[in-house]
Amino acid sequence: MASILDNLPGVPMPISEISRQLREMWRGDEDSKTSAPSEFRASQLNLILHVGWDTSESEAQSLFEAAIQFTQRHPGRILFLAPSEDAGEADVLKGKLFTQCYIGESHREMCCCEAVLLEYASSEPRSLFNQVSVWLESDLPIYHWFHRMPVKAVKNKYLAFVKNSKRILYDSAVESDDYQEIPTPDPWRIRDLADARMLPIKQSIGQVLSTFDPALIVDGLHTIEVRSHKAHRANAHQLRNWLERCLDQTPAFLGTKPSVPFRCCELECEDTSLEVEFLYDNAQRFHWILCASGNEATSTSVLGNRSGTHHASFRPLEPVSVLAEAIFFGR
Repeated sequence: MASILDNLPGVPMPISEISRQLREMWRGDEDSKTSAPSEFRASQLNLILHVGWDTSESEAQSLFEAAIQFTQRHPGRILFLAPSEDAGEADVLKGKLFTQCYIGESHREMCCCEAVLLEYASSEPRSLFNQVSVWLESDLPIYHWFHRMPVKAVKNKYLAFVKNSKRILYDSAVESDDYQEIPTPDPWRIRDLADARMLPIKQSIGQVLSTFDPALIVDGLHTIEVRSHKAHRANAHQLRNWLERCLDQTPAFLGTKPSVPFRCCELECEDTSLEVEFLYDNAQRFHWILCASGNEATSTSVLGNRSGTHHASFRPLEPVSVLAEAIFFGR
């Protein structure tokens, strides 16, 4: 039966051979007058992409491609981990090594990246951690990206990875939001890719609201409603969290934090995918709408003596930009 690794690029090789190949492949020919490949390999990080049982072959390919594109911009070593389907072999370990160099307009713009792919027996988490530790680039930060990995499995088997990672990535559009409950020395290490994808939307709303005085925005505000279709619940949840964090900042401007409840509702209209509405007990109003295509938004505001409609167009973030936002930037 074909495994996830069988459908991903790379050269199959014994596990014992991978470390030697990693040491040797960038050295170059001592007798050659050309530059050694190592001159174009300024590694900055380790990215562990750790997929679970329910990851499809097409998903794995898309995730791997996103990781490769990410390391083209931010050079690093990728470790792709997938559980073995052959649960009967407790010591099964299958490996692949993928390396590639990308050349820009000049020879000096070449960028090299590498990926170690490992299929392992999920019954031996400690052996997995020890093996991966051998392949990590020492003294460089580790970012661990879980995909379709149950939170229970992370807590029971993979906390050693969590404790040694600078950031732990997951996607609440795919996983349970219980990832936020994973024990870690610093809760801010856990980053949701769904939250990172929301950056253009948060900027769109923030750009409009930033033109109004904070005191005016909260004057008479009694409820904030966030509405979405089922497919966009994760986005709605992240948008609500962001708006709550914005309200947490109001004491710096107003000296006090207004008590404003949130309400999440399901959308029935097919023309929009996400909405935010500020409900007031006076004539004020703020209503933001994201169209179904996901790249155009319209906001209507009546705040104080100003009213108007604002249209915004933006391009959803590419997967590589989502990764960069989640890895390098905080909330």
